[in-house]
Amino acid sequence: MFRFIFGLVTGVAIGAAAASMSQGQSGQDLRAEFDRFRNDLQQGDFDAFSTRLESRLKELQTSLEARFTEFEAAVEEASEEAEDAAEEAAEDAEEAANA
Repeated sequence: MFRFIFGLVTGVAIGAAAASMSQGQSGQDLRAEFDRFRNDLQQGDFDAFSTRLESRLKELQTSLEARFTEFEAAVEEASEEAEDAAEEAAEDAEEAANA
């Protein structure tokens, strides 16, 4: 059971690191980074592996936070535009009813 959980956690961590690393890097850079991860694991150097992984996850977190902030701003802007359009439509409907 321990091996399964360890494998699952390791797989998720590697996947998250891969997503983080794939942003703005060439294929050669990615292969080199994966080789470093693999070598750390094969040599049993879990301290180096966890340090690399932690660094990549922090980069991923920063990137995701920036994207969520951009998304929230876009949603807020779209919401304001929709409210303005609804108010304008209500005013037009009121003017048409009074005419």
